[in-house]
Amino acid sequence: MFNPFETPWLLLIIGIVILASGSWIRNNLSPRKGLWLILAGIVIMAGALSLDYAVKTDYEQIRGLIDTCRKAAVAGEARPIEPCISEHYQDSGHSSKSAFLNDAKRILKTAGISRIRFRSLTFQISPPTAKAALAMTIFLDPQKSAIAAGGLFFVEMSVHFQKENNRWTIISAEIESVNNERTNWNIAH
Repeated sequence: MFNPFETPWLLLIIGIVILASGSWIRNNLSPRKGLWLILAGIVIMAGALSLDYAVKTDYEQIRGLIDTCRKAAVAGEARPIEPCISEHYQDSGHSSKSAFLNDAKRILKTAGISRIRFRSLTFQISPPTAKAALAMTIFLDPQKSAIAAGGLFFVEMSVHFQKENNRWTIISAEIESVNNERTNWNIAH
């Protein structure tokens, strides 16, 4: 079924077609009828752009969480990640949100990440849950990192989300591989 919140561009195209039709009708057949079609086209296009700007879809909210976590990792701070994590967080290496955040603070303090680039990012969204598979290239800054020569790591993760009180939060995150070798959170300890 068509969801205008997910694809406002279809409404924009419909508005453009109606605007063009109204312009043609106004010039060739009836100026009065053409004017109404032109106005309808403008209203539909404005509505489509307003929907795109005003409404955050599930995909956009989840992508925002991932971007927040990425920016926090590059900044070397765990504090911006805290609101993104569910109170019910649990994964194979952490029994609670506080255990995860303590590990994140310790790791990010010494990691010296200069940039994170997504090689692939796929989502499976079925409200109230969602899953993201992330394949990332992590660039370390040789000036800041514990690794003297700097470094480049290929990391794959799966992140699970839960919608709580109309807000998406991360309920678990698992490290799948580092540099194409299967691993888990034990690599961080």
